Amino acid sequence: MIPIQIRDSERAALKLLKPAMESALHDEEIDLNIPAEYTGVTGFYDSNLKINKLAYAAIDEFDLPLLRTWYKYGQYEPYEELRPKSLSIGDNAEDAYVPSGLKTDVTQADIKQYLLDRDLRSVFEQDKFEFLVENYEDWDPEPYTDAYIASTKIIQVLEKLDNSNSETIIAQVGDLRDDFKQASIDLRYNLDTIDAFGEDIHEHAKSYLMNLEDALVKIDETSDVTEDQVETIQEASQVYHESVLPWAAMIISIDRADGPPESLPQFRKSGKRRLNDRKKTYDTHLKGWRADLGDQELKPSRTQHQAATDPAPEAIKMLQKAALENT
Repeated sequence: MIPIQIRDSERAALKLLKPAMESALHDEEIDLNIPAEYTGVTGFYDSNLKINKLAYAAIDEFDLPLLRTWYKYGQYEPYEELRPKSLSIGDNAEDAYVPSGLKTDVTQADIKQYLLDRDLRSVFEQDKFEFLVENYEDWDPEPYTDAYIASTKIIQVLEKLDNSNSETIIAQVGDLRDDFKQASIDLRYNLDTIDAFGEDIHEHAKSYLMNLEDALVKIDETSDVTEDQVETIQEASQVYHESVLPWAAMIISIDRADGPPESLPQFRKSGKRRLNDRKKTYDTHLKGWRADLGDQELKPSRTQHQAATDPAPEAIKMLQKAALENT
């Protein structure tokens, strides 16, 4: 994400929030599961997603002097101190407090009780995809709510592809393609109609989504799928998380940043600079993967494409309407 300078007031708040979270997790006997090795997708694992959302919720509830925003997977706070690997779960409660934007002092006990009231055990027992969709629906970060839900459904398909062997992919590709196609249409519609997004991100995402859908069509029409083809399909997950989603997510992050007024201008400035610097990298990564699809003959014929990928009429009407409104 974006490197930030932590000020004294923010450091004091972190020293309050971190032990409050550790103590609440201890009381509920929650064990955090941290991948032993890199999974190919930074940050997208159950414990990290849920810790991020809980930390954000506490910061927002008490208006703590900490920067927070929304990013690739929803609510985000850019502090290494609040990552699962940095937490030491234990009975760390102390009689500490910090001033908040609510014009009152917030104690560590206040934060701990707030977290306990969120029924932590049920949160950590919930399937991560169900948790994310429910989280977006509850927080409803309009106008981005539907885009987040569509992206989550795309990631769910990508994860199934990434964790399956060739036999499983062949057996399930029809259902996976249907799920992906609908989520893809929903995401494209949102990227095309939300003012904060521009034509460049819409075309970039459209290229990725249509190429992956074409590859799934080709798999469905191929009786003898090779391991190289499966590996190329599975690369789609990394491309999405690292070179498609971050572009849209950074735009949301800049728009939704909140926190200490003295920190926001630099955060937004750094975000815009980082996005502009990385657009070329995003394009290069996507082009390389598209070339791999061609090398592995994962592009269907025109006839196969037209027969297998005709979207639902209602979805086509929505996209056509959006195109007319933007002309």
